[in-house]
Amino acid sequence: MPYIPDEEEQARIDAFKAERAEKELPMRVAFGSLTSEQQGIIRFVVDTMIDFDDEMRDLEGDCYHSTMLKVRTVGYKLRNAFPSLREED
Repeated sequence: MPYIPDEEEQARIDAFKAERAEKELPMRVAFGSLTSEQQGIIRFVVDTMIDFDDEMRDLEGDCYHSTMLKVRTVGYKLRNAFPSLREED
């Protein structure tokens, strides 16, 4: 049977969600100002890092080859999406 919070607990949950949404609003607006390519790259980076972390934990310090290839691609994709990250000679 699913847990059903009482009115007081539901009010706390709703207040927490509203507070979090208010704190996250500037970050969401900033993310929205990125190009769709940059947003996609950031999503790729986050997904890759989560996959890597999960595999390192679940496989006791190892990861799949496909994940290692994605990890090696992260820097390249970030530098191309955000040219100011490139080290210029």
